[in-house]
Amino acid sequence: MKKISIFLLSLLTTVSAFAATDDNKPVRAEELPAKAKTFLATYFANDPVSFATLDNDWFGGTYEVRLQSGSEIDFTKEGEWTAIDTKPRTVPTEVIPAPIYKEVSSRFPGRTITKIDRDRRDYELELNDGLELTFNLKFDLIGIDD
Repeated sequence: MKKISIFLLSLLTTVSAFAATDDNKPVRAEELPAKAKTFLATYFANDPVSFATLDNDWFGGTYEVRLQSGSEIDFTKEGEWTAIDTKPRTVPTEVIPAPIYKEVSSRFPGRTITKIDRDRRDYELELNDGLELTFNLKFDLIGIDD
């Protein structure tokens, strides 16, 4: 029993040490990956970077960028965007996959997309009225949540 307690205590200490090093490290905009810098220059040219951080986590790390307007964009270590939150502004339409943009425009006229997240499973969007939509990777609408 004593050996198990010592093992669990040392395991907890090790995990805590790794968690403590899992802080966001400030980075300059010039230090962002080339793809991220190109993305920002293309779609947010008139909205300078306020600050950026690198979060080295268990899954390889992500960059979190805050623009002067308050918009937030997350990038992978390779510079691919994973989340864009422009509330209350509109996400640039060129960033949104065309089939998703077409579906949102036709089914929800007059509403705009203020947030979009993508991962290996799906795309999650939030509209300016708070409605949340989920699309699969084939761009089919698979969920609506108000």
